[in-house]
Amino acid sequence: MLACAFLAKRHLRLQTPVIYECLDVHRLLAREDVFGAAMRALEHRLLRRCKALVVSSPAFVREHFLPRYGGHAHTHLVENRMVDGMHYGERPRRSRISPESEPLRIGWFGILRCSRSLDLLVALADSLGDKVHIDLRGRVSAREIPDFDARVADRSNISFGGAFKAPEDLSSIYGSVDVVWAGDFMEAGYNSVWLLPNRLYEGGYFGVPAIAPEGTETANWIQSHSGGYEVAEPLHSTLEDLIGDLLTQRESIAQKSDALLALPVEVFVEPRGAMNDIIVQSINGSETSQ
Repeated sequence: MLACAFLAKRHLRLQTPVIYECLDVHRLLAREDVFGAAMRALEHRLLRRCKALVVSSPAFVREHFLPRYGGHAHTHLVENRMVDGMHYGERPRRSRISPESEPLRIGWFGILRCSRSLDLLVALADSLGDKVHIDLRGRVSAREIPDFDARVADRSNISFGGAFKAPEDLSSIYGSVDVVWAGDFMEAGYNSVWLLPNRLYEGGYFGVPAIAPEGTETANWIQSHSGGYEVAEPLHSTLEDLIGDLLTQRESIAQKSDALLALPVEVFVEPRGAMNDIIVQSINGSETSQ
């Protein structure tokens, strides 16, 4: 898309400045072979011609742009926060956690594209039975999980509600779960370790703690905001141990939830005009970054 922007600019003889927004570092850019090197050379050449670089996670700069290209003069962090001006519903005033007499409800929402995440959640459902309920909502990547339907079928403690609308459905889907799974392994070792998913901000807005693999940028975010739990490898056992503890210690979830609800709304919702400010700074050549 960056190359297309410069091709269109040349073809139409435009003087329009280009701002490079990187929401994911594609796996092709992380390959340690000739093809990966060629892709990075192209990205570097085009990046030098951009007025600014916008990233959705600080790890993209720390792990990709800085070591590969030496950074960029004007870099801005725009996290995957919710958009200001939408009606998301009121934030809960205090935590609302399921009583111990009911199943612990675990949500996985968004683009369901990680086969290993599904494996972990299905294993939890099989191991803990009616003590847990796994709620799945969103769009399934048929390319990454071609057997999704077969893997969730015939399990009464797993439900798939299909796609949802944002912002209309966010209150109901996050209001129905106790914790949300925020791990991703589709591009393990690079992009999956560096990204910050939407569900961190959506869940945090509604006071739902997240669970993420240790050593990821998502886990760093959770730790810095006291907003959930980290689990280390081997995840099949540590995740089950964590959920087993939470089944009888739901006050821990309530504490994490209250900590999220105490944070300013701007942590989860992008302030009005933030993108406009970045565009103005970039065009004017301001030194302000991040």
